[in-house]
Amino acid sequence: MSDQVQVRKNLSEYLFACAQREHGVRFITASDREVYQSYKDLYQEACCRLGALQSMNLQPGTQVLFQIERPEDFVPCFWACILGGYIPVPLAVGSNEDHRRKLLNVWKVLDNPRLLCTGKASKNLARLEKENHHSALIEDIHAKTITLTSIEGWETPGEPQDARPDDLAFIQFSSGSTGTPKGVMLTHRNIIVNLTDAHVQNQYTRNDRFLSWAPLTHDLGIIGFHLCPVVVGAPHLIMDTNLFVRRPVLWMTKTSEHRASILCSPNFGYKHFLKMFKPEKVSGMDLSSIRILLNGAEPTSRILAEEFLDVLEPFGMKRTCMTPGYGMAESTLYTSITSSKELLKSYLLHRESLGVGDDVVFLKNQDDPSCVEFVDVGTPYRSTEVRICDEHRTPLGEKKIGYIELRGENVTQGYFNNPQATAAVRSEDGWLNSGDLGFLINGNLVITGRAKDVIFVNGINFYPHDIEQHAERVSGIDLNKVVACGVTDRDTQQERIIVFVRYQKSLESFLPLIEELQNHLLQAMDLAVDTVIPLRTQIPKTTSGKIQRFLLAERFQQGVF
Repeated sequence: MSDQVQVRKNLSEYLFACAQREHGVRFITASDREVYQSYKDLYQEACCRLGALQSMNLQPGTQVLFQIERPEDFVPCFWACILGGYIPVPLAVGSNEDHRRKLLNVWKVLDNPRLLCTGKASKNLARLEKENHHSALIEDIHAKTITLTSIEGWETPGEPQDARPDDLAFIQFSSGSTGTPKGVMLTHRNIIVNLTDAHVQNQYTRNDRFLSWAPLTHDLGIIGFHLCPVVVGAPHLIMDTNLFVRRPVLWMTKTSEHRASILCSPNFGYKHFLKMFKPEKVSGMDLSSIRILLNGAEPTSRILAEEFLDVLEPFGMKRTCMTPGYGMAESTLYTSITSSKELLKSYLLHRESLGVGDDVVFLKNQDDPSCVEFVDVGTPYRSTEVRICDEHRTPLGEKKIGYIELRGENVTQGYFNNPQATAAVRSEDGWLNSGDLGFLINGNLVITGRAKDVIFVNGINFYPHDIEQHAERVSGIDLNKVVACGVTDRDTQQERIIVFVRYQKSLESFLPLIEELQNHLLQAMDLAVDTVIPLRTQIPKTTSGKIQRFLLAERFQQGVF
């Protein structure tokens, strides 16, 4: 049974309440190195960093763009901003051109912001300066940069501000690096409503232990696996993302060691772990403490999830712990989740019945070439209304494909400084078009794909992740290393299917893979793929983990490949 939910006015009140009790945050920085900070100490450090920021005459409401790598630096800075009424704007720190371009584009969207950064981020700023030839924009960023070292060690606590429920808490930029990025505005009320719903639906208690490796610039990392344990009053263990990438098995080693009960990962994490895990070399690992293993951020692969459970069940992992869910930054984070008392559930559907307004057609044979599988992502959270609509926003009944629309106190009022983008997705009566397609069955939600990603060929709708899952069965193609998208041929105006494969080896070795992939998709899906391209760069994704297929399609049409 969950502890009683405390509904407070703002996020600062939750951290202050945690500071009066036991528990805290444990930063896992290496296999043999951890840094523990009690919530009391975190509150005090955040107050001192707030004091440093207030000494610089920053006014409440100032937007502070984060370029901070280490979680143990990020967390107290984030809370310093929340306590002071500043608006954190977390952005991933990266050294490639896309990251630098995104920083510039986000800066242009904000109102007189400040940049809070570390030494590494300062070097990226120097690269920006070189690339942009001392432009006025770079000069503006330079003039408004606050380095982390300038606020560390400040001993005089600042004065926390008393935020109102509908004050802006922070801005989550979830779109791509080209064009105008969209900043999702999240208020204290949005976050508190969503997390108290999660508290009730998942029956969290102060005895739960949350362990995550998701980046804190990602809504799952900062909201679902830092703010959530603070709201619950439970301990939080943060494993550095880069450490997980280097040593994924450590994820479960630390889970066993600390008896963690609430975990999360998208498909990538499960696949990455399985690739490195050698069961015969492990002894003493006990995973029976895991109560919820949230599977989200990208479409759940039932086959991969079952494989993960098969491998770890001998170590005490319960098969019911795997809980697929659905969410987005625009709904704060969570929209729906399955019960941790039930097994994974999926549906086999006929791919020719997946158009908007179609009645879903269920199949029984998984080997049917017309079959496509979708996983049940559970019951909507109590404050989130979910409906399925047609193109005219007319609600449809259960078991009908349509646009997923959301409404509730956890749903954003829109995008920062972007009324046009807000008007495009939000109706006058508060319904937000998620951009996803799906259907309801017995009150539960099933996601079939992104509306803008659907590929229409020969009168049939194809979903990119369906093509990608089939492609991953070809030897030499790994999970999350393939992207399918549709591109309109400028001469014939017909849709062409392009498949990109993340491939680092020689082009000569790629040629046989092209033929094998095309033959496999033709036999498995009756789908003729026009072009297969080796991708040397990283696959572009949003902060919430969704593949940005439009960017690859755009680059293809521009002749980049």
